[in-house]
Amino acid sequence: LKRRHDMKCIEQLKDHYVVCGFGRMGSFICREFERRGVPFVVVEQKVEVQEHIRDAGFLLSPGDATREEVLCGAGIDHAKGLVSVLESDAANLYTVLTGRQLNPALDITARAGERSAQTKLKLVGADRVINPYVLGGMRLVVGVLKPDVLSFLDAVVDYKEQEIELEQVRVSKGSALCNKNLADTGMLDDQRYI
Repeated sequence: LKRRHDMKCIEQLKDHYVVCGFGRMGSFICREFERRGVPFVVVEQKVEVQEHIRDAGFLLSPGDATREEVLCGAGIDHAKGLVSVLESDAANLYTVLTGRQLNPALDITARAGERSAQTKLKLVGADRVINPYVLGGMRLVVGVLKPDVLSFLDAVVDYKEQEIELEQVRVSKGSALCNKNLADTGMLDDQRYI
């Protein structure tokens, strides 16, 4: 009954994210997406993990994320993005390749465990590749050498504590803001932006 309900809800989604893998990273990503109101579907193969996904109230497309029919069941053809955080680089590689084939417009982020996998993941269609070991190592180095910088970065990333968040804004080509430093735009004097 729950699976039929999930399938009906997934069919109605548009511009959602497909999160492949519900390990430590996948579960963290899903909790953050939920907290930020970002629509998503989880793809997970392990039956015992699927129960945790259902208990959390997340939409589930059960099965192997490297298989076309499972990604199609997650609504990949009308999704905005794919996040592949499976346990092996090979599985992430195949999932990215399959996702890109099924939806060329998809925004794809993938996890890489080995440095050599980063290049391959980009070659098969990942828009960005994150290596958590390199990222974690860099944070440790910054924490040791520049602790105040790390404190600032932590405050920005953990926006729920500080009620601030960095945003990405696209400036159109013809805009008066093009080729100007932030200080020269007048935005710093405008109370709406402070």
